[in-house]
Amino acid sequence: TTDGGSHPTVSPDGQWVAYITGTDESPDLGSIYLVPARGGPAKRFSLRGIRGGAHPAFSPDGTSLIFAGVSNMKTYWIGDDSISFANVALIVIDLLSLTSSVFAGSSDVLIDTGRVYAWPSFSPDGRQVAYSEHTNDLSGGLEVIESGGKPVFHFPQGTDSTPYWRPRFDRDGSAILCYGPGNYESSRGTIYLVNVQKGTKRRITEGSNPTFVSHGRAILFERPAADPRTTSDLWYLDLSQ
Repeated sequence: TTDGGSHPTVSPDGQWVAYITGTDESPDLGSIYLVPARGGPAKRFSLRGIRGGAHPAFSPDGTSLIFAGVSNMKTYWIGDDSISFANVALIVIDLLSLTSSVFAGSSDVLIDTGRVYAWPSFSPDGRQVAYSEHTNDLSGGLEVIESGGKPVFHFPQGTDSTPYWRPRFDRDGSAILCYGPGNYESSRGTIYLVNVQKGTKRRITEGSNPTFVSHGRAILFERPAADPRTTSDLWYLDLSQ
């Protein structure tokens, strides 16, 4: 396992940080850990039958943690090439009782084209979950579902093949913050707000990995750094202006 962690997420009260530690072979899929934000020993979640998890996120009240879990992985070899299938599910851990439940799941998913159920996040009332269909940077929209996998909203419709990654609900659940990764022409990516009722998007700015801050009145996001000694700069944008 790697020494550091990835996919960090902070609890709503700012007291806890959840993250994963992957392996050299699969850095974006690993064990789920929870650590106090002020520092201290980390707690590792071990769930029976789950090979690894990715993209943890807290519920609005901070009492639960959702992540994309992979189990029953099967790899088949065709000459020198391999193809892998697995059961993939959105798993919710109740941090008070330390019990887990499946919010939604799919069996025998081809996972070589990118992680499915990527970057899940709860709606403000905790009843729905938004996620990216997968982490393939060529296509893939975002979905909103209820418990059991009942579809509520899908974006985009029609011929738009833009990937929409890292969806996050705004304060009242009427819009979803997300971004489209950069392409060959631009490495910056584009940040959008998607209107859930109208099914339309509004371009916010260039950047990637956006998240709401200041009680939803602003966003933090990344852009490639001008200084070649660093990989990216962190930007702040006030949405009220």
